[in-house]
Amino acid sequence: MNNEIIFDSQAYSIDSIRASSYQYWNICPTNIEIKDSDIKVSFFTKDNDSTDHVSAFRRLVVDNKVRLDVIKRTGKIRELIIAQAFAPVENLQNVVASQINEQ
Repeated sequence: MNNEIIFDSQAYSIDSIRASSYQYWNICPTNIEIKDSDIKVSFFTKDNDSTDHVSAFRRLVVDNKVRLDVIKRTGKIRELIIAQAFAPVENLQNVVASQINEQ
């Protein structure tokens, strides 16, 4: 019976672990402790078998790590796309008219 996981902060960011803890809180409350390069997550389960919780939480941390990595790599492109989408359009009436004529 293991009610905790220890993550190496060199491999997993505290942000991905905190996001996972927040998402998992309704299923099983957790506590996060940081010591040196280790991040320990403890689970507060009602039952004595926390194996399922540990496995599910570990998958959730990996998922959040990948999401944050993708955001870091593509964040600037996303910002450019959003800026372009909401940029003012000169001659708006002409643009709308040309779009209608294309249909």
